[in-house]
Amino acid sequence: RGEELLAYIAKENLIVENSGDTPTFDNGRWQNSIDLTITNQKGHDLLSNWQVMADENIVNSSDHHFITFSCKPRSGLGKTKFRDIAKTDWEKFQEVLAESMATCSGTFDSVERCATPENIDAAAKKLADNIN
Repeated sequence: RGEELLAYIAKENLIVENSGDTPTFDNGRWQNSIDLTITNQKGHDLLSNWQVMADENIVNSSDHHFITFSCKPRSGLGKTKFRDIAKTDWEKFQEVLAESMATCSGTFDSVERCATPENIDAAAKKLADNIN
């Protein structure tokens, strides 16, 4: 399972934020760092001071230690995008989306072209990118 998780983290360009060598798990017989904090690049840029709180004076009824970190406030926050779907020109949307998706190697108009997981993933990513 660890190799599959590592492959996924690498494939998705994710970052494991764990730092230091303090184990996140300790049941008295076994210690390990089995708890992970995983972020994307945007999350990584906002996160700092990641640490395991393994102090014996901290009351914790679990064999997992508390993990703490700081989050920097995002600068330049403005209004959140809002789309009023009632005002959407759906014909124009379908036209623009179809044009954009036509450039994708894995389009949705032919099942044969999406026969592999890679092509399906590429088409789904392209669709999500175009919708957002």
